[in-house]
Amino acid sequence: MFTKSLDRLLSLISAPAASGLLRATFGSGLLWFVGTCLTFLIGVQLARHLGAEGYGIYGVALAVVTLLGVPAQCGLINLTTREVAAANATNDVPRLSGILRTFSAATLIGSVCVGILAAIVIAAWPGQLSPGLHRSLLAALLLLPLFAFSAQVGAWLRGFERTVLGQAVEVLFRPALFLLVLFLVPLLTHTALTPALALGLQAAAVFVIVAVTMVLIWLRLPAAVRKGPSRSSPKAWFRAAMPMMFTEGMRQLDGTYGVLLVAALATTSDAGLYRVALSSMALATAPISLINLVISPFIAKFYARGDLRQLQLLATGAAVFMSAGAGAVILVFAVLGHWALGLFFGAEFTAAQPLLIVLCLAQLVAGLFGPSAMVMTMIGRERIVAISYFISVVCSIVMAVVLVPRIGAIGAAFAYLLGNAIRGVIMNTYAFRQGLDLSLVSLIRLPGLLRAHG
Repeated sequence: MFTKSLDRLLSLISAPAASGLLRATFGSGLLWFVGTCLTFLIGVQLARHLGAEGYGIYGVALAVVTLLGVPAQCGLINLTTREVAAANATNDVPRLSGILRTFSAATLIGSVCVGILAAIVIAAWPGQLSPGLHRSLLAALLLLPLFAFSAQVGAWLRGFERTVLGQAVEVLFRPALFLLVLFLVPLLTHTALTPALALGLQAAAVFVIVAVTMVLIWLRLPAAVRKGPSRSSPKAWFRAAMPMMFTEGMRQLDGTYGVLLVAALATTSDAGLYRVALSSMALATAPISLINLVISPFIAKFYARGDLRQLQLLATGAAVFMSAGAGAVILVFAVLGHWALGLFFGAEFTAAQPLLIVLCLAQLVAGLFGPSAMVMTMIGRERIVAISYFISVVCSIVMAVVLVPRIGAIGAAFAYLLGNAIRGVIMNTYAFRQGLDLSLVSLIRLPGLLRAHG
């Protein structure tokens, strides 16, 4: 049964969309490997320059601006990929033009308004925050519109099936320039790096990448898209964007509540350890994020054509690669984690190994459940994703509030693991009722699933 299922899965190579999918996967895989290395090196530089407490302050400020980015982006990132992919597949130029213009304006207005409100609140409460955290939060607000437009640009490119280029903006160009700036500025100016300065340098690097990329994309768009008539569906987009924004808020909260709660209920040094574990966890997250980004436009295209057979094959293959990638990273960290943390980050960060193992186990759980959130979003079931994220994140936060004061930062890591499991169960249960199996178990059930879809 297993061999038969694997043979069916490999038959995807001969499918009509296979060449594009394989090119995107290979290119994205190489890109994500380089990007993950760059992100890791950024974490190393910041941890060594700032120390555990300073890196904790940096992590708290970045977590806050990440959460503020949810209303700033108006829930439009995955919606952009879905709508652009669908309009491009049917060659609907007026609709494509309307998507790009409307979503860009909404991102600009949303990010500026949220940034101004946040700056007013932070400036009004200086006595409630340490001077270092206060300055860091204000500096981090510079990143708010820049992160929003960087994500928007990547979504445009993924919708046009320029998956590798779309990812390059966020996972290669942006961290590469930031890493270069982090290296050169302290070296040339002999200035001690602080959390606020690091955030300011990051904002400068992101600005350069976003500005150059947006200009190049605009110039390469067909004249009919840039200058022709546009058609918009603001009410329909608003209805779709709201649950997506809620889902994105829960997703970002899922990735940031640990740092915030550890800083509040333990110490900023513990938050620095947790931040290092999160940064290192990127190696386990990479295969999952990579596969999700690569397959998102293909999911939308297959579903728009009613080709559930190809959609099931794609989901099964994704679950296999996600699980294998996360599992391999866990084995490496279990054996070499303590040594690697001490070598790269410094001796004070070796205590982060238990946190790192638990966080990577959470990624393995996510991989076993497959690309459930991405599939549900791309087929228009964003409300299911929103509900599952809400339930899982609430349960995780409650568990973290109970555990962190008692057992420290590792309590937040176990809470994160629990949240991934709850979310996977909810979304896969719904998908199963629709005739789809998105988990790794689908590899065993693949022949029957393909017969059911013709």
